[in-house]
Amino acid sequence: MKKNYKKLSGSSLVIFILGLMTMFAFAGLVVDLGMVMATQQELQKAAETAVLSAAANMEPQKSDTGVISIDTSTVASTVADTFNKMKSSSFLINSASITSTTVKELSKAVGVEVRATANLYFMSAIGLTGVQVIAQATAISD
Repeated sequence: MKKNYKKLSGSSLVIFILGLMTMFAFAGLVVDLGMVMATQQELQKAAETAVLSAAANMEPQKSDTGVISIDTSTVASTVADTFNKMKSSSFLINSASITSTTVKELSKAVGVEVRATANLYFMSAIGLTGVQVIAQATAISD
């Protein structure tokens, strides 16, 4: 019994197109996940640089009564200034923002939480345009 191959014409084209679409989907996933990871690393680096700069410039001040205190507004502005400088030099985190800044006077510690949106290029075809990325950093002054 002979098979009629004329009825099967075009099935290899469908399989080829489905395979090609699958390959492009995985390639897009790899590129988008790479962008998310790169954005998270840049954001973490900027947060760590900001708190290290603030901790290095943290100067305890002694009042007339002998109480030692730290000007928390100066520390917070140092964190913000350093973070904004880092943010402006990287296109991955140019939309990042500081969520919270914490200054612990007794332990001379500075903490910051920042967030940014990592843009997705290939996943935007299915409606995902960005992913929120969060980074935290803490530093203690000597």
